[in-house]
Amino acid sequence: MKKDFKKKKNNGTGSRALRIFVNIFIVVFVVVYVSTLLPLVKFMRNSLKNEPHNDHGGETVVVNPGDKVIDISDLENLEEVTPTPDPATVTEQPAETPPPTEASTEDPSSTPETEDPDATPTPTPTPSPTPKPADVAPPTGAPGPTVPYVPDPIVEGVSKTAGSNVKLQPDAKNILLLGYDNKSDLTDTMIVVSICERTKTVDCYSLARDAYVPYTGAVQDYLVRTGLNKSKGIYKLNACYPIGKFIKYKDGKFGNSGIDFLCHIIGAMMPDANMHIDDYIFVDPDGMAKFVDLFGGADVYFSEDRWVMNSATGKTELKYTKGYHHLNGAETVTFLRTRNRYNENGRISSTGDPYRKANQLRFIRDFSKKVITIENVGRINEIMTTVSGFVYHSINTPSQLATYTKFATDFAAGKYTVTTVVVSGRSIDPMGDHASYVNLMY
Repeated sequence: MKKDFKKKKNNGTGSRALRIFVNIFIVVFVVVYVSTLLPLVKFMRNSLKNEPHNDHGGETVVVNPGDKVIDISDLENLEEVTPTPDPATVTEQPAETPPPTEASTEDPSSTPETEDPDATPTPTPTPSPTPKPADVAPPTGAPGPTVPYVPDPIVEGVSKTAGSNVKLQPDAKNILLLGYDNKSDLTDTMIVVSICERTKTVDCYSLARDAYVPYTGAVQDYLVRTGLNKSKGIYKLNACYPIGKFIKYKDGKFGNSGIDFLCHIIGAMMPDANMHIDDYIFVDPDGMAKFVDLFGGADVYFSEDRWVMNSATGKTELKYTKGYHHLNGAETVTFLRTRNRYNENGRISSTGDPYRKANQLRFIRDFSKKVITIENVGRINEIMTTVSGFVYHSINTPSQLATYTKFATDFAAGKYTVTTVVVSGRSIDPMGDHASYVNLMY
């Protein structure tokens, strides 16, 4: 009798131990899931979804897979013109404006500032048939700059080339890094980061936002029919993202009309460059400052003395001398977005966008060395949690994440070399509106 009681008592003890073990396992699993798997799952689901967009009176273009939307042979007939200074530095010339969106139908005086504080959105044009770019004759007697033209300084370590010279490794993995302006809906920063494991190289190509896109067929007809072709700068590469949403572009692998259309145009503009886009990273500038602050700020190199305008006195002041300066997140974002230049006498004219892109590329090269380290690879959960609010991407499978984690580990170990190139071209005026277009292929 006593023996049976002791046996039952032992069984009760064993059951309690099993319950305790299960409870501990559940707690550990929840902690691991919340601290590790949950940030991972949230990060991997952070792709850019399609969004409702003004379709200008219900007009919709269906571009079927494989349809030709541009004809780069049109670029051969475009004559080079004298480089147009940054529009913001020419007082007689209206500032460059973004393509019209729903918000731009408001009174310009009530519209928030765009990336360029001198730019003001234009009201949506009334649809009307207008000539195509090839039929538009450039005006005569174009106004000139009212301030001296000063060439942009050379940014050390950053070279420049035309699109026809770009050749990516055929087995490279190419990521399109996009800097987005959520006020103008433009992608002014477009950098193709080409990673080749075989050659252990990272080639960063910053594409000119002012590159002229020679649309043909349905896309051209749509821009004419809706009057969008009257919008200054609508034929620039940085406007492809909103145009893709306008026409509800369907041919692509990312599930976002704007991203897919932009990727298609980039590949079509440089057909011999192996410019296929494998993934994209879309950065909202409102969160970029948080990302920089996550790593304790950034050491930013100024290629020349940086003068700024004091709005209170109306005079320029020297803020940064040439060389490295440690900046916090907000200061770094201001540096990355600045294209206007000043000296002790006030504003000076420059090419603006190439200068800004060269500075951005040098920053990426320098900052990546600080961010991509063995120690920071171990902080991946913290980093993913922070960036999920403002970085959207197509890295949504464990195998993709593993591939980039391996690259980051090898990069941190110094196994890769980095080159930085601004892809620009000759100044052209295809629309006759002096909107600072460039011929990307010449």
